[in-house]
Amino acid sequence: MVTKPCEELNPFFHISGNIDAATWALPAGAIFRLGRGRVRAMAFSPDGTYLAAATKIGLWWYELATMQPIALWETERGMVSTVSFSHNGQWIATGNDDGIVKVWDVRQGVCIAEMDRRTHARQLGVSRLAFSPDNRCLAVTGTHDAIVDIWNAESGTRLIQFYSASQIVSNSCGIIRPVAFSPDRRLLACLNPTDSISVWDLNADVCIATLTEYTGVAESLCFSPCGRYLAVGGHGGVQVWDTNTWEVYRTYADYDTSRVSLAYSHDGGLYATEISDNTASVGDVEQGEKRWTSVKKIGSFQCAQFSGDCQFVVVGAKEWTVWATGSSQSHKFPHSHTTFPDSVVFSPDGKTLAAGSWNDGVKVWNITYPSHPPIHFDLPGKNHCVSLSPDGTFLATGIDRNTVRIWNVGETTPRRTLALSEKDRVVCSAAFSPRSNLTACGDNKGNLHLWGGQHEGKRHILTAHQGAVDFVALSPDERHLVSMSVYDAQDSQLWNVESGETVDMFPNNIKKIAFSPCGHKIACGMQKEILLWDVNRHRTILTLPHAQQSWWPFALAFSPCGEYLASGAWWHRGMRIKKVAIRLWAVSTGENIATFRGHPTDVQCLAFSPDGMVLASGSYDNTFLLWNMKPYLQTNVSL
Repeated sequence: MVTKPCEELNPFFHISGNIDAATWALPAGAIFRLGRGRVRAMAFSPDGTYLAAATKIGLWWYELATMQPIALWETERGMVSTVSFSHNGQWIATGNDDGIVKVWDVRQGVCIAEMDRRTHARQLGVSRLAFSPDNRCLAVTGTHDAIVDIWNAESGTRLIQFYSASQIVSNSCGIIRPVAFSPDRRLLACLNPTDSISVWDLNADVCIATLTEYTGVAESLCFSPCGRYLAVGGHGGVQVWDTNTWEVYRTYADYDTSRVSLAYSHDGGLYATEISDNTASVGDVEQGEKRWTSVKKIGSFQCAQFSGDCQFVVVGAKEWTVWATGSSQSHKFPHSHTTFPDSVVFSPDGKTLAAGSWNDGVKVWNITYPSHPPIHFDLPGKNHCVSLSPDGTFLATGIDRNTVRIWNVGETTPRRTLALSEKDRVVCSAAFSPRSNLTACGDNKGNLHLWGGQHEGKRHILTAHQGAVDFVALSPDERHLVSMSVYDAQDSQLWNVESGETVDMFPNNIKKIAFSPCGHKIACGMQKEILLWDVNRHRTILTLPHAQQSWWPFALAFSPCGEYLASGAWWHRGMRIKKVAIRLWAVSTGENIATFRGHPTDVQCLAFSPDGMVLASGSYDNTFLLWNMKPYLQTNVSL
């Protein structure tokens, strides 16, 4: 079948460059958004003009020539996991982690069909989408099941379903399950959870071949334009089958060390996109030559996409790298698709925000220009936590095996390096107090290590828990220390820093804590509630219960005045919520003053601005939302 050539798109949604993308699709109460969500999948428009990027907050549209954003779609729920254009460019399909598939009219900007996989799949996420060559059908695979659905793309009616709903994938993280139509629409190839590949005759609704010769983990399938070959690539090289005999036509062994994604060009050439930790490249498979290569020194690539007309886009930790059709020169564009934050702190003037992440260093945002990409500071180690020194300098604490380092952000030499003398010990958590350089860390054997100021040695080595010490926190007045074993022993301890002794009657089964600015209160996040603990009297003074849709309040922050507490929930499957809750509490009464919903998944960290008028929430969706607190905080409270 010959597909009708796509027409040049004339999108309805082109937005003036004067409108700040940081304000697009904001939830009620938010001032703006920092970051655009990590890129999970990409697709070129068939006319080669646009790039659609699936992220956790929605679907971003980019003009390919400038890599400037022109629209943000599908933000009601977000968590978009995959995207695909119809061959004529009139429709675009999105799939998300909840199992919802939508087909959109590109010119009108409206959803014309919605399909829900939740009717038959216990585990829901959408893995891959593929339009048939005649644009009438849409094939859908899931991340946790062995089901393949074929839907009418315009009406959303299910036409065919292969496999059974009882075949569930045991891998909790899900898998990539590529799916592809043959050019004549007669065949459908898809990856099975068992790593074999099934080929179905759609006219007869029967499986005509099961291909088991590929020994790696397949991540892409594609038919040649002539329909004679089926190519597969992934972790394990490249193989090509003859579709007449279903025997292996050729194996290419030079692609067994990287993630490989395959695409046929319009003239029938087979190209392989390879991604390793710090290198992404496209090569002509049959010629055995690399055409385009992108290398970065630190970090890893998020995603890469190659089109049939030989356009290539790589998204790295800091920038897009783009090769246009017929050009050997790349163009680089900074972006804001960053990794998710674990900690956050404002500058003293409230105009700058620093964020630390687990394994991607520190990022610093100029809030005055929220659409500008952040400044990246690559640091060795992991679990980077940010804080603020008394002179207003951003600091970062990081761990690297048995060593803790504290950095002035922007400097290349750490201001302090502390190593455990026991070589079999691994640092699992660390906390730093800028006030006097007091440093604490927990190791994998359940011990706490506490160092004094800049010129002091180690004060204490404390036996704290039966399992690894997953979390430690120092009070602002440096009098107390909290340690927690979240995953092993699941217990908590409150310590006197000076004596190294425990404080009686501290609650267990806590997942996260926050000290009040004075250090006299501790907010303890538990599964269904928050406890406010009085440090001096050793007892709970308030319990803040959560509604079921706000369970897991594991991000906590007190306002600078100590009169208010913010809590951010984690998302949990089965509750059918589109956005998780951020709640503002009055500490004196336990009243829930306000509730905000903007992030589609876990809130990881919270911080108030120095004047308390802005709340920053960092999420696993890889963005920050800045919320206006002025309507809710008493104006007569001294900040």
